Amino acid sequence: MMDINLHSIVILVGTVGSRRLHWAEQNFEPEEILSSDQIRIALTGRKDCYTQEHAVFSELERQARLRVQLGQRVVVDASNLKRTDRSSFERIAQDFGVACVIVVFDVPLEHKLSWLNQQEDHTQQVQLLHVQQSLFLQAQKDLATASPGVSVFDHTDAISIARRSITLPDKILAVGDVHGLSLIHISQGIVR
Repeated sequence: MMDINLHSIVILVGTVGSRRLHWAEQNFEPEEILSSDQIRIALTGRKDCYTQEHAVFSELERQARLRVQLGQRVVVDASNLKRTDRSSFERIAQDFGVACVIVVFDVPLEHKLSWLNQQEDHTQQVQLLHVQQSLFLQAQKDLATASPGVSVFDHTDAISIARRSITLPDKILAVGDVHGLSLIHISQGIVR
């Protein structure tokens, strides 16, 4: 079973069309997911603009580092097919002493193609898939000998994800309004 702590980095590894983001959205809170596509859109205006990859991944790494520093869990949604792609996030986990989990999306090629062909921008994405497919095979070999302290799982493995919980008291003892400097004190059902 895959255990994923609250304070950790989760690195998703898979080609375009492997439905990494879909899996992440099913399992994590939206604020925990850092997507290279979303950063690419923010920086270039387009998901399919690959001319600024250095800037996109520098920003992805910067945001991941900041979130981990603030005690958050980070789910990195990018292909992460090369060891160098993953190493910067592994280093962040090591720098802050948090768990690093790699989730591999080994989805059959025909499933990826079927899903991509349903998308608006499928022509470029299918071309990208064929390039990434050989990189993915190499990534699988690399991940067989993962770095120390890094756990590697398949996306179909059972998972246990730690969740944040808030426990509220049975009674509210005081409610304050800082702006108006008024204070309401509730005690035994009496408002003062």
